[in-house]
Amino acid sequence: MRMGLELGGWEVLFANDICEQKKEMYCTNFPDADEHFLLGDIHKIQAREIPAVSLATASFPCNDLSLAGAREGLNGENSLRF
Repeated sequence: MRMGLELGGWEVLFANDICEQKKEMYCTNFPDADEHFLLGDIHKIQAREIPAVSLATASFPCNDLSLAGAREGLNGENSLRF
């Protein structure tokens, strides 16, 4: 998502994930991650911690839907949490 938006001239001001491994992967790919990445459950983050933006995107875990994942569909463990 980030790389596509940056190609269109957008700047990332905030990123979040609940998974430490995903944060590590993000930090590996984007050296400025420490400036805007917040690790934690988005439901527990205070609104004041999220900057005002012109565009916000979000997605739910695809582990259960991905061909590379468990293929358990929306009833899978990762999808049921939401």
